[in-house]
Amino acid sequence: MKKIAFLWVGISLLSILACTKNEEKIASMEENLINTWQLENVEKNGESIEIEAYKKEALWDFQANHKFRYSYTKFEINNEDTTTIQVLSTFDWKISEDRDWIQMTHGSIETTTIHGQETFVETETLGTNGDYNMEILTLETGKLKVKVKYKDSEDQYTYTFRPQ
Repeated sequence: MKKIAFLWVGISLLSILACTKNEEKIASMEENLINTWQLENVEKNGESIEIEAYKKEALWDFQANHKFRYSYTKFEINNEDTTTIQVLSTFDWKISEDRDWIQMTHGSIETTTIHGQETFVETETLGTNGDYNMEILTLETGKLKVKVKYKDSEDQYTYTFRPQ
């Protein structure tokens, strides 16, 4: 009977230590992730691709309150007319408990198009369908590298960032 009791106590302690270690790992990853990141490199299916200028200026901001903001402004010039497109994406984020994934949930993408005197605003609300989850490949003080496979594409993208 004592052996069973000791076995039970041992298993309980191992479970507690395992949970604590996982919680510490997630907390450490969150601490390293909270930053404003700027895109440095993009690979599509393992090959580097050119980054459009407006995307180089885009900022990926992981905030301590588990909010994520991604924004950029793009200018299109056609026959002396200029169209300005502003995109702001906001999501809730968290580190997955069972693997090294950033889960993006409950978000929206707001696109504002300004052409001459006219302004159009379009908002797309996103749920928890996993379209924007990112696998963490590298997460260090000066580098973030994630892999993303978008729902509507067979292609796989790898993004490398540096702190702004």
